[in-house]
Formats: sequence, structure tokens, C-alpha cells
Amino acid sequence: MKTVGMIGGIGPESTVEYYRSIIATYHEQKRDGDYPSIIINSIDLKKMLDLIEANELAKLTEYLVGEVQKLARAGADCGLLAANTPHIVFDEIRRGSPLPLVSIVEATCQAAKALGLKRLGLFGTRFTMQGGFYPDVFSKEGIAEHSRSIERAGGYSGVDSRRDGTALNFAGCHGPRHSISRYDSDSCKRCGRTVIVVDGRPNPPHHLNTI
Repeated sequence: MKTVGMIGGIGPESTVEYYRSIIATYHEQKRDGDYPSIIINSIDLKKMLDLIEANELAKLTEYLVGEVQKLARAGADCGLLAANTPHIVFDEIRRGSPLPLVSIVEATCQAAKALGLKRLGLFGTRFTMQGGFYPDVFSKEGIAEHSRSIERAGGYSGVDSRRDGTALNFAGCHGPRHSISRYDSDSCKRCGRTVIVVDGRPNPPHHLNTI
């Protein structure tokens, strides 16, 4: 059995969700009662965000590569970053990583491509929205962003949904669908999820929740 290594704690809520999701997916595919082997390295979220705020991206890369190396030494066969924000330097981390890494952004792009989606709306933390890594990856597959939005305050707060303030539904932090508008941002506050909403419609058919 292969061992998955996870850089977690960035934030804790998304780490827990990834852990649960990996186990649930494993059990859907393997009905033998076994559990997957997962190693979690819960790192310092504040240190990561401080480096991003200071635009110290080389130091951020060095920090995260060091944490991935810990996963490798612990026996992980592959790795992932359990949040969107550190994908600001994902390519640099991948180059320095001793493990093959799974990109949330690339995986989401492939899911959107498989569904035949061409126009998406993106919601996320300020760092995710300003980072440009989602449009960089998606544009290579001919997939365009319909709307981008930046939160009002803080790195892991809520976000506006559309420039005209129209609310859009998405699969929210706690299971049921929530609505985000310029007046309603609580559903993303606690975990900084990035949610891709399709076609800018009030009830889009697909919600690609990257946690």
C-alpha cells in the first residue's frame, strides 16, 4: 500500500476534510475494511501566511520544501498541500520536492475539463485570488474565469461573490449549500476554502469544491 503525505494545518479545517475525504474515497474503491496509510505534517499556518504577506516567496518555498522533506523521511510515497494558498509557489515546491506532488489546481482543472466546462467563477482567500495560479493553469486548457473576487479583510476571511453583488450558491464549508454575496461571507471564514462555481448562474450544475 502506498503512503500519502499531507502538508496540513493550513488551515486545520481543510486538513481534517482532506483526511476524511481520502479515507471515504478509499473505502468507496476498496471494500475490504482496510484504511489508507496517511502521514500528516501539521505546519505553522501563521509562519506561512507571514511569509506570503511579506512577499518572501523564496523563503516560503524553502520552508514548504523542508516540510515536504519531512514527509519523505517519514515514509510518504507522494504528497499534497491541503490548502490552495501555498499553491502560489507550487511549481517551485515541486521542483525541490523529493516526492511526486499532487496539485489541487491541476486536479480541479482536469475535473472541469472532464465535465466539459469552459467558463468558471472562482471564490477563495485573498492570496488565492491574487495569486493567479488558477487562471494560469486553467487557461492552458481553454477554460476561462467568469468572475474573480477578493475578500474584504484578512487572509482567511470571506469573499464577495460577483461584482454586481448577486448571490451564487455553492457547496459550503459545512455540507449544505450556502450563498455568498457582498453581504454574506461567513461560510468561508473558518476554513478559507476555494470554490469554483460554474457559468455564473444562480444554481449552477457543478460545484468543484477544492476545500
